[in-house]
Amino acid sequence: MMNWIDKWTQKLSEGTKMISKKTDELLEIAEMKIAIRDMESEIEDAKSYIGELVYQYYLNTHDLKMLSDEIKQKCAEIYEMNEEINRLKKKLNLIKGNHFCKFCGEILNPHERYCPYCGKKQDSK
Repeated sequence: MMNWIDKWTQKLSEGTKMISKKTDELLEIAEMKIAIRDMESEIEDAKSYIGELVYQYYLNTHDLKMLSDEIKQKCAEIYEMNEEINRLKKKLNLIKGNHFCKFCGEILNPHERYCPYCGKKQDSK
Protein backbone atom coordinates (compact mmCIF):
# COMPACT_ATOMS: atom_id res chain seq x y z
CA MET A 1 0.00 0.00 0.00
CA MET A 2 2.80 2.43 0.85
CA ASN A 3 4.53 1.73 -2.47
CA TRP A 4 1.40 2.81 -4.37
CA ILE A 5 1.17 6.04 -2.35
CA ASP A 6 4.86 6.78 -2.97
CA LYS A 7 4.42 6.24 -6.73
CA TRP A 8 1.30 8.41 -6.78
CA THR A 9 3.09 11.16 -4.82
CA GLN A 10 6.05 10.99 -7.21
CA LYS A 11 3.77 11.22 -10.28
CA LEU A 12 1.91 14.13 -8.73
CA SER A 13 5.21 15.90 -8.02
CA GLU A 14 6.42 15.33 -11.60
CA GLY A 15 3.14 16.64 -12.99
CA THR A 16 3.32 19.73 -10.81
CA LYS A 17 6.88 20.43 -11.97
CA MET A 18 5.85 20.04 -15.61
CA ILE A 19 2.88 22.39 -15.15
CA SER A 20 5.15 24.92 -13.44
CA LYS A 21 7.66 24.74 -16.31
CA LYS A 22 4.95 25.19 -18.94
CA THR A 23 3.46 28.10 -17.00
CA ASP A 24 6.88 29.77 -16.87
CA GLU A 25 7.28 29.26 -20.63
CA LEU A 26 3.83 30.74 -21.32
CA LEU A 27 4.60 33.77 -19.15
CA GLU A 28 7.92 34.28 -20.91
CA ILE A 29 6.21 34.01 -24.31
CA ALA A 30 3.55 36.54 -23.26
CA GLU A 31 6.19 38.97 -21.98
CA MET A 32 8.18 38.69 -25.22
CA LYS A 33 5.06 39.24 -27.35
CA ILE A 34 4.23 42.36 -25.34
CA ALA A 35 7.82 43.62 -25.73
CA ILE A 36 7.67 42.99 -29.49
CA ARG A 37 4.34 44.81 -29.80
CA ASP A 38 5.67 47.76 -27.78
CA MET A 39 8.82 48.00 -29.93
CA GLU A 40 6.79 47.79 -33.14
CA SER A 41 4.69 50.69 -31.85
CA GLU A 42 7.86 52.66 -31.03
CA ILE A 43 9.13 52.00 -34.56
CA GLU A 44 5.93 53.37 -36.06
CA ASP A 45 6.18 56.43 -33.80
CA ALA A 46 9.81 56.98 -34.88
CA LYS A 47 8.85 56.70 -38.55
CA SER A 48 6.05 59.21 -38.05
CA TYR A 49 8.47 61.50 -36.23
CA ILE A 50 10.91 61.36 -39.15
CA GLY A 51 8.14 62.18 -41.61
CA GLU A 52 6.84 65.07 -39.52
CA LEU A 53 10.37 66.38 -38.96
CA VAL A 54 11.15 66.34 -42.68
CA TYR A 55 7.87 67.97 -43.59
CA GLN A 56 8.08 70.73 -40.96
CA TYR A 57 11.68 71.46 -41.86
CA TYR A 58 10.76 71.62 -45.53
CA LEU A 59 7.88 74.00 -44.81
CA ASN A 60 10.15 76.31 -42.83
CA THR A 61 13.27 76.25 -45.01
CA HIS A 62 12.53 74.47 -48.30
CA ASP A 63 15.93 72.81 -47.75
CA LEU A 64 16.40 69.29 -46.40
CA LYS A 65 20.22 69.19 -46.17
CA MET A 66 20.39 70.06 -42.45
CA LEU A 67 18.20 67.11 -41.40
CA SER A 68 20.51 64.25 -42.30
CA ASP A 69 22.09 63.74 -38.84
CA GLU A 70 18.79 63.68 -36.98
CA ILE A 71 17.24 61.37 -39.56
CA LYS A 72 20.26 59.05 -39.43
CA GLN A 73 19.97 58.90 -35.64
CA LYS A 74 16.25 57.99 -35.78
CA CYS A 75 16.91 55.42 -38.51
CA ALA A 76 19.65 53.86 -36.36
CA GLU A 77 17.18 53.65 -33.45
CA ILE A 78 14.63 51.96 -35.72
CA TYR A 79 17.28 49.52 -36.94
CA GLU A 80 18.25 48.60 -33.35
CA MET A 81 14.60 48.07 -32.38
CA ASN A 82 14.10 45.81 -35.41
CA GLU A 83 17.18 43.80 -34.42
CA GLU A 84 15.78 43.35 -30.90
CA ILE A 85 12.40 42.31 -32.30
CA ASN A 86 14.11 39.70 -34.50
CA ARG A 87 16.09 38.40 -31.50
CA LEU A 88 12.91 38.10 -29.42
CA LYS A 89 11.02 36.38 -32.26
CA LYS A 90 13.83 33.85 -32.64
CA LYS A 91 13.81 33.20 -28.88
CA LEU A 92 10.03 32.76 -29.01
CA ASN A 93 10.34 30.21 -31.79
CA LEU A 94 13.01 28.30 -29.87
CA ILE A 95 10.77 28.17 -26.79
CA LYS A 96 7.97 26.86 -29.00
CA GLY A 97 10.33 24.12 -30.27
CA ASN A 98 10.69 25.41 -33.83
CA HIS A 99 13.82 24.66 -35.82
CA PHE A 100 15.80 27.05 -38.01
CA CYS A 101 17.82 26.71 -41.19
CA LYS A 102 21.45 27.22 -40.21
CA PHE A 103 22.08 28.91 -43.56
CA CYS A 104 19.24 31.44 -43.95
CA GLY A 105 17.64 31.43 -40.48
CA GLU A 106 14.07 30.70 -41.63
CA ILE A 107 11.77 28.55 -39.48
CA LEU A 108 11.65 24.92 -40.58
CA ASN A 109 9.49 21.91 -39.97
CA PRO A 110 11.67 19.60 -37.84
CA HIS A 111 11.32 16.80 -40.40
CA GLU A 112 12.38 18.82 -43.46
CA ARG A 113 15.61 17.61 -45.01
CA TYR A 114 15.99 20.68 -47.23
CA CYS A 115 15.17 24.30 -46.46
CA PRO A 116 12.18 25.41 -48.58
CA TYR A 117 13.57 28.98 -48.57
CA CYS A 118 17.23 28.59 -49.55
CA GLY A 119 17.22 24.95 -50.71
CA LYS A 120 20.20 23.88 -48.60
CA LYS A 121 20.34 20.42 -47.06
CA GLN A 122 19.76 20.31 -43.32
CA ASP A 123 21.67 18.16 -40.84
CA SER A 124 19.84 14.95 -40.03
CA LYS A 125 19.04 14.64 -36.34
